[in-house]
Amino acid sequence: MRGRIALSILCGLVACKRVTEPKPPTFEVPELGMSVPKLSGWVVDRTVNADDFAKGGVIFRLLRESAVPMSPRIDVYIEPLKTRPTILEDFLNQNLREMGNLETAGNVRIMQVDQRPISLGPRRAFHVLHEYTLLTKGQTPISVTQVSTILIVDGRGVAVTAAGRTELFHPLGDSIERILTGLTLPPPKGPGAQSGRGLPPGITEPVDLGKVGGNK
Repeated sequence: MRGRIALSILCGLVACKRVTEPKPPTFEVPELGMSVPKLSGWVVDRTVNADDFAKGGVIFRLLRESAVPMSPRIDVYIEPLKTRPTILEDFLNQNLREMGNLETAGNVRIMQVDQRPISLGPRRAFHVLHEYTLLTKGQTPISVTQVSTILIVDGRGVAVTAAGRTELFHPLGDSIERILTGLTLPPPKGPGAQSGRGLPPGITEPVDLGKVGGNK
């Protein structure tokens, strides 16, 4: 009888002991409370920082180790602080319009565009793909692939964008997708925060054609 009791206690102790899984490594974007998956071959561009967070712009950037010209890079952009919150769909449409304006101006030729709603935890977001040709006067056109996650954080539009020369982008496609879909943020705050609803549309920074993937 004593043996059975001892065995029962031992089994109970073993069952209560939980193995804690190690947390996957991440890069941090403290201004947004955002964690970005830390995958092999990606490094933080230390020249980028949020000098004036209220003014917005690119506040975080990942580069490839030993990158060649127009290698894929990943930018985290936030729109300038406004008096009223941004609606997710308006921020998405603003991004799409700006790409259309670049095409109208003859700077790019859009080959494919695709958008679909996604979720990052409880947050609504959009996944946007652009395949386009970069048209530079006097130079050979360059094929570019650009993938963005569009969302709202604390009432401001945020775009996490990966872009680079297409032949350099596709071999890293799985890695890039894991980063964009693995973003984590604190829970949204306030009424309608999870839906990304707000009031007037936001204004986002145009694509930097000299530095594909966004401006600092």
